[in-house]
Amino acid sequence: MKKLFFTLSILSVLIIGCEDATDIFPVDQVAADEALTTPEDIELALSGAYSGYSPQLLVQINSRFGDDLRIGGDNGGQGLGDINLVLNSNSGTATGAYSSYYGVINSANRILEAIETIDPASLSTVQSDRLNDIKGQSLALRALSHFDLLTLFSTSYTDDSALAVPYIDFVVVLELPARNTVGEVFAGIEQDLLAANDLITTTNNIFMNKNLITALRAKIALFRGDFPAAITFSNQSIASFPLATTDQYTEMYFDRDDTEVIFKAARTVTDARIGGLFYFTGTGGAFFEMSEGLFNTFNSQDIRTQVLLDDDIDGGAIDPVSDAPTTLFIKKYPGRDGIFGLNDIKMYRVSEQYLIKAEAQARMDDFDGAAATIDMLRDARYGSDQPTPSYASLEEAIDDILFERRLELAYEGHRYIDIKRTRDITNQGIIRNSNDCGGGTPCELEVDDFRFTLPIPQAEVDVNANIIQNPGYEG
Repeated sequence: MKKLFFTLSILSVLIIGCEDATDIFPVDQVAADEALTTPEDIELALSGAYSGYSPQLLVQINSRFGDDLRIGGDNGGQGLGDINLVLNSNSGTATGAYSSYYGVINSANRILEAIETIDPASLSTVQSDRLNDIKGQSLALRALSHFDLLTLFSTSYTDDSALAVPYIDFVVVLELPARNTVGEVFAGIEQDLLAANDLITTTNNIFMNKNLITALRAKIALFRGDFPAAITFSNQSIASFPLATTDQYTEMYFDRDDTEVIFKAARTVTDARIGGLFYFTGTGGAFFEMSEGLFNTFNSQDIRTQVLLDDDIDGGAIDPVSDAPTTLFIKKYPGRDGIFGLNDIKMYRVSEQYLIKAEAQARMDDFDGAAATIDMLRDARYGSDQPTPSYASLEEAIDDILFERRLELAYEGHRYIDIKRTRDITNQGIIRNSNDCGGGTPCELEVDDFRFTLPIPQAEVDVNANIIQNPGYEG
């Protein structure tokens, strides 16, 4: 039986088709007490779990299903199903996300199970401390993977009775888990994060760490509608990490500065290149370009313009002459060490914590506070004092915060979810610039469209009688 959870490249996950439930919930695992018998084995297994974690999926889904991309001149069919909003229960994107995340979860569970089989008396102090740290990282990785799944496959983040995803805290062998409720999944995530926070000692931002846990709890609190908690946790992150200067901001995307990076997925030459979501990494031809809608938000004094848009005029194959808006080449993942498109994927940065805080303030009717928080972020990105915005209503504040989130977090895995979770206030779905759509590419996804939630893969539904499909995808 195929085991997609062993696949280290997300592209491989999307290419390999799913034929039965074992592609979704991995089975036929070697028992933990047979394979992971020493601290060294367990540490290697943790490395494997990290290798399987593919945030590139979030970047792909949120970019292509949103309004920040348009079809590039070199597109030969790459990703057209996504940007054309073709979503059904057999969609490779949904199946790949579901399978990949549950593969990571199952790996984390195997590690946790194996740790429990080791006799503490047989360990040195160093080994014991290291196993505790590994246990904490595994719990946090399990929590983060469940959260990412929930954001994609759940219709609601605040209705505790709504269906979420199966919360898996054991090694799946032959079980056919049902979907838990939103409340149950968030309870499991919170329990894992609290336990992880007590165990983790590593401070390296390429691993699960306590700063990430704080940032994740701020995000969860915002999604859940617990705005006081969102402000509390985001303030803790803000106190621990400064915003990057304009020079540091530029260097961050070349992987040369980590001033404001809380957690990033490290990528090596053996991993799929994040730039490969937009370019052929061999020739540099762009099969996706920046949308004119995003381009029209730019201000030349904003450092984000230089980071996002490739305006290099050297005429090379990778950086062709830009004649915007005829061509709008994406620069956010410029590559490093001479390898085009190879960069670490910045998943949690302190700038997002400012945006979380501002949104929580606005939702608590503290419009002046929200405006002041946004002003701090804008001042950093312009490198000079900018006019403080003024909000007269919640809708006005959310519109401006979404504008800022779009600029700050473009191509980092947020846009589609941001539109999804705020459409009850904005009363808008996805609205693309008319120059970015047409033909087979829809110009709009209406506010009440069922495609704001991904389908449970048909491969899972077919063989798991306990799984209920999401609305709109039945039959």
